[in-house]
Formats: sequence, C-alpha cells, structure tokens
Amino acid sequence: MRRRLMRFTVVAALGFVVQVVLVVLFSDRWGWSLPVSTAASVEAAVLHNWAWHECWTWRRRVTAAHRLQRLVAFHAANGAISLLGNIACAEVLVRTTSLALPWRTLLSVALVGGLNFVVAERVIFRGRPAQASTRPVWPATFTPCAVRVRRGAALVAALSLLVVTPLSAAMPPPVGIAG
Repeated sequence: MRRRLMRFTVVAALGFVVQVVLVVLFSDRWGWSLPVSTAASVEAAVLHNWAWHECWTWRRRVTAAHRLQRLVAFHAANGAISLLGNIACAEVLVRTTSLALPWRTLLSVALVGGLNFVVAERVIFRGRPAQASTRPVWPATFTPCAVRVRRGAALVAALSLLVVTPLSAAMPPPVGIAG
C-alpha cells in the first residue's frame, strides 16, 4: 500500500501541474473566461489522474471490465471529496489555527488528498490483483496503456511550452541594482 500511496501522490502532483498549465493556457493564451478555464483545467486534471491511476497506481487491480464505471465513480468521488473536503477543512482551520492562507490551503489539500486515496484504494480500485492470464506478456513499458500515457505527457509538455514561452517573453527585463 505504501507504493500505491507514493504513486498516488506523484500522480496528484502531476495533475496539479496539468491543471495550472491548462488554466493559464485557456485563460491567458486562448482568452477563455476564468470560470470556464478553471472548470476545463480541473476536468483535464481529474481525467489525467484517473488515467495514470488506471495505468500505474492500481494497474495490478484493474482490467478492461468496468472501466467506465470506475471512471464515473472516481470522477464523482474525487470531485465531491475535493470540493466539500477543502471547504470543510478551510473552515475548521480558519477557526482553530492562525496559519496563513497558503499553509491552510496546503494542509487542506493534504488532508483531502489522503481521504481521496482511501476512497480510491478501498472503493474505486478495490479488489485482488488481476490474474496472471489477464496481464500482457510484454514488458509494462510497452503496454498500450503506457504508450497512451506517454503520448499524453508529451502533449502536456508541448502545451507547457506554449504557455511558458509567451509568459516569459511578457516579463519585464531584470532591473540592475543602482550603486
């Protein structure tokens, strides 16, 4: 379970990067409104996370059967837990601590992330490892799922360059220290 928790955390961090890159791309580069950009980037991050969890985090537990049901369950649980959990945590932390907003947010995300892991582990991706006969005979690095994930990662990297390049070009030049 420790390995799955580590993988879950890595996927969540990558999902956060996807969300940030896409919200900047959608709003600043493409001119979408902030609410639409935020909704689309969160949706992309949730789908990104689900795909990685299917292919990597819980790959030994999943088969092609019931994939759509897992997607819907993951989407609903992750969305509800993240939204309601962050609101509840923020409220409790405001009343009980003197932490600054970024630290309260980080703590809320960590607590809610832990709950999301438990739900994914015990409900969405529960079960025994898949039978040996259902696993591909070729190495995991060449499975169709791994290839799709790599292509998605390459697309995100390309989109990142589209976002970062104009942002860095728009930054004012560094100002020297007058002596």
